[in-house]
Amino acid sequence: MPPTTGSSMTIREAEYLIAVAEYGSVTEAARSLSIAQPSLSRALVTLERRLGTALFDRTDRGLRITDAGRAITGTARRILADVDRIRSAAADVRAVRSGVLTISVVNALAAQSLPALVGRFHRRHPGVRVVVVAADGIGAVTRAVRDGRCDVGLTETPVDDPTLALARLPDDETVLALHPDRAAGLPSPVPVERLVDVPMVVLTGSTPPVAVPWVAVECEHRRSVWELVAQGAGGALVPRGLARRELPGIDIRSLHPPIPLRTGLLYRDDSLTPAAAAFVAMSTNARPADDSRARSATSP
Repeated sequence: MPPTTGSSMTIREAEYLIAVAEYGSVTEAARSLSIAQPSLSRALVTLERRLGTALFDRTDRGLRITDAGRAITGTARRILADVDRIRSAAADVRAVRSGVLTISVVNALAAQSLPALVGRFHRRHPGVRVVVVAADGIGAVTRAVRDGRCDVGLTETPVDDPTLALARLPDDETVLALHPDRAAGLPSPVPVERLVDVPMVVLTGSTPPVAVPWVAVECEHRRSVWELVAQGAGGALVPRGLARRELPGIDIRSLHPPIPLRTGLLYRDDSLTPAAAAFVAMSTNARPADDSRARSATSP
């Protein structure tokens, strides 16, 4: 059945009514609509019966629209204009010219991978509004995506959820960032067992990727962590890319054994919105359909 403008007129009937009103002739209106004249006449009579009022007076000189017909035709024009706007909005969403993209992100990655990805996406699709939802761990990201509350999830891997797809992002490395004065005397790379000799600055509620025996400062704001490291209050375990970008002049030491940081995008491949599909494809430079399932994320 065609979509309706309400309980008493279909979109198609609205188009018929407007055409007859404009041409003042069923024959001319039928020709403009590319339908048979008898079909249009029957549709018009059916509409009048359903509305319970005459829309046109039939005279020897043709059709003359009634007051009721004029009022209903005005409403029909507004309805069709709304339909056109709806269709245009849907086309914009399909073409990623508008819409909303909701991303769940693990707190640890909010300042690392996310800004560059969102910045790149927004330059390509400036009409799409991006909503970022912070999550306190991999499980929270997984649930947000699986339950449909977020379109995609940016998380550390591995993730074990066969209901979701995973697009792997380039790996990073966890490093020790500290003031040059603090780095004096430490080997490079730094054996993880030597962290016992390093006062550390940690983010409240975070789980370091390796045991941190000596917590000198704990704070709630990531920027405060970086500033404290820059001022020599202690070292911090951060992704190498983030340390290079946010901590100029700070000594960056690899750890031994190395601690890789593997990240990826989680999504539901059976319900990707156009914006989410574009984000996944852009982030991985690959078609989303080529990505693996989340349960295979443990593979090297």
